[in-house]
Amino acid sequence: MRDPAVIVIGLAMLGSACGDDTTPMSSASGTTTDTPVSTGEATVDGSTSTGSSTASTGDGTGSGDSEGSGSDEGSSTGEELCEAPARVVPCDAPEDAPSPMQAIGLDCPGGPEQAITLSSATFASSDPDAWRVARRLGTYVDPASDEPAWGPTHGEQLLMITTGWVAPVDELGAVVMDALDQDANDNPDDKPLPAPMTEVPGSAGTPFMGCDGVGDCSDSLWNQWLSGGSAAMDLLWFQLRTEVPGGTHGYRIDFAFFSEEFPESVGTTFNDMFVVWSSSETYVGNLCFVDEQPCTVTSLWPVQYPEVAPQLEGTGFLAHDFDEGGGTGWFQIKGSAAPHESLELTFALFDMGDEELDTLVLLDGFSWDCQGCTPTPDNPCGVVER
Repeated sequence: MRDPAVIVIGLAMLGSACGDDTTPMSSASGTTTDTPVSTGEATVDGSTSTGSSTASTGDGTGSGDSEGSGSDEGSSTGEELCEAPARVVPCDAPEDAPSPMQAIGLDCPGGPEQAITLSSATFASSDPDAWRVARRLGTYVDPASDEPAWGPTHGEQLLMITTGWVAPVDELGAVVMDALDQDANDNPDDKPLPAPMTEVPGSAGTPFMGCDGVGDCSDSLWNQWLSGGSAAMDLLWFQLRTEVPGGTHGYRIDFAFFSEEFPESVGTTFNDMFVVWSSSETYVGNLCFVDEQPCTVTSLWPVQYPEVAPQLEGTGFLAHDFDEGGGTGWFQIKGSAAPHESLELTFALFDMGDEELDTLVLLDGFSWDCQGCTPTPDNPCGVVER
C-alpha cells in the first residue's frame, strides 16, 4: 500500500460527514479560510453538481468554451430572463495547474458573464493517487473524428476519480495504464455516506412523491446500501456550494463510468456506487440512478464498451488474461435548482462489499441549464447513455 498523503487546496470548509478532518486553503478568486491543517482526509478545491439525471446527445469530446445555459445569454423560460452565462470560459489548461473543480468547469476567474463561481467547496481524498486532472484517459483515438475516446467535454482537461489507483499523467497529459492496481487505496473504509447524503428513503412511499426534504427522494439507495454491507469502502467524495443565477432552473454535468466489476458483479452485492446528491429547494436526494437503482455495475449494465472493446486500450479496463472490465459511454446528469438559491451538491464514489475490483469515473462539463429537470413519477429524468 502506498504511503498516505495529504493534499490541501480548497475553499471554505464544509466539514466531513465521516468525522475526518478537512482543511481548505485558497480558491481561484484568491479567498482563503484560516483553518488549522490536520492529518485527516485532505480537501482539495472541489466542486460538483447534482441534479435530476438525464442524458443529452453529443460526441463526448471537444474543448474550448462550453455552452453554459444551452441557449444564448439573455434567453428566457416563459417570461423569466435566464441570467446564466451563455459561455463558460474554461481555466483548465495544464500549465495553469487547475484544481479538480476547475477541471470540470467551476470556480474559474471572471465575472458572472463567463464563470460559475463557488462560495465553498471540499474535495476529500486521503490518497493523492485516487484522482487525476488530465487531458485524456487511454490511447484510443476515434478515426472518424480524430478525437480521443475519453477526452474532455469542456476545456482542455477532465477529472478522474477512482476507488483504486490512477497512473501518473504522462508527458502528453494523458493517463495510460494496462491494468488497475489490485491493492486497496488509502482512502477510508467502513464509512457512512458523507453528509448530507443518506441512504434512508425520503418519499412517502412512491419515489419523487411527498418527499421530506432530508432523505433520498429517489428512494434508489436503500436496497443496494443494505445488500452491499451498509458501508462505503475506499471512499472519495467532494461537495460544493454555488449561487444559482436568476431565471436558471437547473444544471448539467457529464460523466462516464468504468469498472473491473463488469460483468462478474452484475446482480451481486459487490456493486461499486457513484452517488450524486442534490440539496436544493427543488429536490433533495440522489440523482444518479437508472430504473430506481443507483449508478452501479448492475444498473449500468450492459455497457457500450465491454472488456474487449478497442476503445478501452490504455484505460486499465481492457481484458488481460483473466481480468475483465468495461466502460459506459458518456452520460449527462441534469438537475433542478431554484433561481438565486444557494445550491449544495455532493458527489461520492466508493466500493461496496469488497476493496479489490475498482471503479473509475470521468467528470467534466458542468454548466447551467435554464430549464432544468425536476424528477417526478411520470418523468424521473434518469440516466441515459448518449
